[in-house]
Amino acid sequence: LVPVFSTAMFAVLGGVQAYTVLAVIVGIAFIICYYVHYFITKGHDMAPHAVKPVTFKDMGRSIGTNGQLISWFVHDALRCIAYYGMAALSAYYCKVVLGDPASTSVILVVFYLGCIVGSAFSSRVVKIIGSSKKTTIIGMVGWLVAQSLMLVLPFDLWIAAIVLGIGQVSYGIAYGLTANMYSMC
Repeated sequence: LVPVFSTAMFAVLGGVQAYTVLAVIVGIAFIICYYVHYFITKGHDMAPHAVKPVTFKDMGRSIGTNGQLISWFVHDALRCIAYYGMAALSAYYCKVVLGDPASTSVILVVFYLGCIVGSAFSSRVVKIIGSSKKTTIIGMVGWLVAQSLMLVLPFDLWIAAIVLGIGQVSYGIAYGLTANMYSMC
């Protein structure tokens, strides 16, 4: 949405003032969204089974010897690479495949909103499914299915936005459980 706002601001204010006002507006929006994200995920970082606080020494020892932690870290790194890779590839998809570079903003808004919605409902989905591990697996499988559908469906902006949005909700459900999964390790 920033290109749309910057064009509107430039038409009204012009020059440096437009970008200054836009930076303030985007900064305030970022702060608001950060606090929304904070309150959505508040409590997910608490380990329900922890009896004593974990020290830095304990964490250092666990990093090299805990197979579950190492496996989860590798999974999380690969998941983040795929996530940000998909965000970056949206510009390529819109420019080359769809032939409409301006539609990148639509794809990115759907991409990030889907993840936010999924993260917001992750704790409720865990209660239904019964386990953070199963919910994470189901969320990632749902994301994989949506990404695979993108390969066979017709090249259309709205089809891509809908399928990508559904996939991102599924991804967001798994992503919302990241802190919980780390605490289990």
